[in-house]
Amino acid sequence: SIAVGELLKQPNMKIEDLDLSSNHIDNECIATLADGFAKSKTLKKLNLGGQERLVFGFGDRGIIVLADVVANSATIKSVDLRDNRRITPTGWCAFFNCLRNSATVVEELNLGGNTIDDEGAA
Repeated sequence: SIAVGELLKQPNMKIEDLDLSSNHIDNECIATLADGFAKSKTLKKLNLGGQERLVFGFGDRGIIVLADVVANSATIKSVDLRDNRRITPTGWCAFFNCLRNSATVVEELNLGGNTIDDEGAA
């Protein structure tokens, strides 16, 4: 995750679609990757789905870090977070609050396979 995060920070990097689904991305990995996501000038699609099927996965700490990145990104338009059931209502609230930010440019969101109840969607 450190290598990918550093790669995304490079000014000549033109990655638009990053698929890290089913890759054992945990809270620490998200924190490491977040700086690269935030500094990328070209990243449009981010896929972090499928972490639930693995031994490791990210939860509230990871989604809160990701929420801040998405809320402040001028380029991330598509986010795939399917099958990340370790995220609790607290984490989902933080993520959905980021989407209320007027600067957020997200147009496509995949939340399939998650357990999001009324509290998480509030």
